[in-house]
Amino acid sequence: EYMGVIMQKSTESESGKPQYYYTETLRHVKDYFYNYRTFAKQRWYGKTLLEAFVKEFQAYDEEYYKNAIADGRILVNKKKVEPSYIVKNGDNIEHSALRKEPPVYNVTIPIVERNDEIVVIDKPPSIPVHQCGSYFYNTILSIMQHEQGFKEVYALHRLDRLTSGLLMLTTNEEQSVKFHQAIKDSQVEKMYMARVHGNFPYDEINWEKPTYCVSHKLGKYDVAETPEQLAKSKETITRFKKVWYDAHSDTSLLECYPKTGRTHQIRVHLKSLKCSIVNDIPYGGKFIGNHLMKYQTQGKVIPEKKDEETKDDVKPPTKRVKLEEDPEESIEKVDFEEGSEETSNYFVKEIWLHSFRYRFLDKVYQSNPPYWVEKCPELFQKLSLIHISEPTRQAEISYAVFCLKKK
Repeated sequence: EYMGVIMQKSTESESGKPQYYYTETLRHVKDYFYNYRTFAKQRWYGKTLLEAFVKEFQAYDEEYYKNAIADGRILVNKKKVEPSYIVKNGDNIEHSALRKEPPVYNVTIPIVERNDEIVVIDKPPSIPVHQCGSYFYNTILSIMQHEQGFKEVYALHRLDRLTSGLLMLTTNEEQSVKFHQAIKDSQVEKMYMARVHGNFPYDEINWEKPTYCVSHKLGKYDVAETPEQLAKSKETITRFKKVWYDAHSDTSLLECYPKTGRTHQIRVHLKSLKCSIVNDIPYGGKFIGNHLMKYQTQGKVIPEKKDEETKDDVKPPTKRVKLEEDPEESIEKVDFEEGSEETSNYFVKEIWLHSFRYRFLDKVYQSNPPYWVEKCPELFQKLSLIHISEPTRQAEISYAVFCLKKK
């Protein structure tokens, strides 16, 4: 999906494989060209090609699209055209763009259990499960294929990019049908752990509040309250159980049992209870910090090599209006100057929500608990003092500026 329009990929990269490189705790993907291809949509008919791109695909500005059409990086029916070309029914449109993926944590993905059909991993935060938005190679499925030797691997369920914990994969597509049937038959149970702001007001409660999608493009959800919202809502039930409250940090540790499988269900329900998850900025949480050094990195730092084949006259866009199109994720539209307070919003790599235990049929799978389950009064202070080296900081800022620079 490219800016809300389903498009086919014609090539992945020149080699067909990702070229990873590492800077301390972060995994990067070397920039590469990627071909997007789609047939003209009816709403584009009669418009100029430039007008259609500017209105439909807001990833780049008008100047970028004008130059891309003039340079032949945007083609119609395999031919170079003028920006004034009128889009018609049946037109096949291609766009060759420079892809720059966001960095993710550079960590080994632990395998909890593996058999002939099921692979259960302990997913680190910051890494999306599948291809979405700006992420293609920096995903769990791609890393499992290219670094852990899986020829084919599929996700049985979703887990938000910023969430950590158990993720069930399969090497057999038929297993996915079996898993989803088990969900319908109430043979799958999930338990998450969450650390939230404030003293959670209940020892235990079933929170039954319907949720609805506020914006598909922004991936934003909320509790439905008005008649109009309720008409678009779905039944959403989560059971919460308080484990402890820590007065020093004014946070609570919860066990969360989602009884339905709505997108962002736990995050939305906790926001409605006025106890948002730590670090979960889109849903009211405060950013405390990323515990980057807690995970054992792969111990390799490979600097990026300059691509001699990259054309000097092809430059990335000067602005992005939003980072992602993944309906599972929500990064709010941010406009900032380098070094400003708003910059920290981009650096969120994890929210304190962890998929801890799954029961699938008669089998129970459990991960290691996350580091933040301990009260540890010094933890919040330590997080705020974690040192990020200048090369890593500059690498992060470089990507953020690429995506979100002011006009």
